[in-house]
Amino acid sequence: MMKLSCHTKEAVSVLGLGPMGQALAGAFLKHGHPVTVWNRTPGKAGDLIRQGAVLAESVTDAASASELIMICVLDYNAVRAILSNIAASDLAPYAHGIVEIMPAIMTQLAEEADRGVYPGDRSNIP
Repeated sequence: MMKLSCHTKEAVSVLGLGPMGQALAGAFLKHGHPVTVWNRTPGKAGDLIRQGAVLAESVTDAASASELIMICVLDYNAVRAILSNIAASDLAPYAHGIVEIMPAIMTQLAEEADRGVYPGDRSNIP
């Protein structure tokens, strides 16, 4: 009889495949985590796909693939540009748990998502 392990590795999504995103996604893969990746230029995912990562067709697909979402991009504007492609209703379950490298912007984005505001839509923010 095969004994089933109750320990499974948490799925991770990595958005942004520059040097930091590549390194993080590779480390998660090396340690047995299911990894979904997304990048504005999909060609950067080749090595990670060969290692077992799944390439998401859209940022929304990547974000919904995992409860742990790593965003590895240059600056706040790049974070906003990426997150503006995700409907607030899709972002809201994750907004409070996004890695806190940029806590101020993530707090603001979480508050906007809770109010149903798209991160890129500034028209209805007081």
